[in-house]
Amino acid sequence: SIFNAQDAVLSWNRWACDWYANMLPLRTYDYPQLVPANWALCYNIMGEPLQYVPKIMVGLYPLFMLLLLLDLGLSRRSAGVVASVPLLAWLFRNVEFGRFGGDVDLAVTFMGLLAYYCVMQAEAERDKGQFRRWLLAGSLIACGAAATKQSGIFILALHPLVAFLLLRGRLKEFAFGRGWVAKGVALHFALALLIAAPRSEERRV
Repeated sequence: SIFNAQDAVLSWNRWACDWYANMLPLRTYDYPQLVPANWALCYNIMGEPLQYVPKIMVGLYPLFMLLLLLDLGLSRRSAGVVASVPLLAWLFRNVEFGRFGGDVDLAVTFMGLLAYYCVMQAEAERDKGQFRRWLLAGSLIACGAAATKQSGIFILALHPLVAFLLLRGRLKEFAFGRGWVAKGVALHFALALLIAAPRSEERRV
């Protein structure tokens, strides 16, 4: 079906249609444009704005979150995390969330969980090079969260602190000193400036 939630109809999909029409979106009110731009890519590939495709994508975020939690719980043998999966599934089933009608709150929540998942994968990693790659992936995803919706800025800002607190032991084990940590934080915020800071200039009408 087509979008029916108010924000999706009046904002997110309208901006996507502007991108699809090769126009800068009108009246974005400083909202990030990562999601509408990706919807526009779908429309461009299909040749017309068939709304059910991005709507299906929005509906997949709850499934992805359940799978991430299930993988974390099973890999770490955590009964508490595994038990959270049916609870979250019940929540998704019984709370409307706009009937997954196109709001991007689910998208930014998924990206926040995915950034945390990368940190947890780094914590379990024994290879030094792969450890660094997991950290870089987490930083990129946290930056993407900030480019999804303004609430993602909190994920972006807190991600280095969360990573440091959870990975202090591994940093010592890999002999990463304060200088390396400082460079990592600097790289994180440099990526933030590159990914999350740019925005399209709004045309006034």
